[in-house]
Amino acid sequence: MLKHVAIMFKIWKICHVLSAKFLSDLECPVCMEYVVTPIKLCTNGHNICSKCRGTFQYCPTCRAKFSEIRNVVLENIVRSQKYPCFNQQRGCLELFSIEHIAEHQAACLNGKIKCPFNLNSSCYCKYFKSDLKEHAKAVY
Repeated sequence: MLKHVAIMFKIWKICHVLSAKFLSDLECPVCMEYVVTPIKLCTNGHNICSKCRGTFQYCPTCRAKFSEIRNVVLENIVRSQKYPCFNQQRGCLELFSIEHIAEHQAACLNGKIKCPFNLNSSCYCKYFKSDLKEHAKAVY
C-alpha cells in the first residue's frame, strides 16, 4: 500500500510540474496574464495576447515583426483549459475558464484589496488581507 501511495505521489508531482510549465507557456510575455484570443504570432512564432498586441510594433521576445497569422491551435487549447487563480499560493483553489478567470481574479478574496482604512487619508495602496494588520500598525 505504501509503495502504491509513493508511486501515485510521483505521478501527481510530474503532472503538477507539467501543468505549471504548461500554464506558464500560456502566459503573455508582456502582461504575464493568461493569453486571451485572438493570439497572434510574430514571424518567429512567439505568442502575445490580444490585449498587449496593440501596444507593440515588434515582438517583445525577439524583436521580429508581427504577422497577422493567428495561432488557432493554441486558441483552441486556451479555450478548453481551466485555469487556477493567480492567488492559488494564498489559498484560492478554484479553477475557471479563460472567459471567467480575469473577472474572478479581480474580486478574489485571496487577492489584493484596497486599503479599507483610507477614510480621510491619502492611502491608495492595495494589500493582501493577511498584510493589512501590519499596514494598519505602520500607517495608522
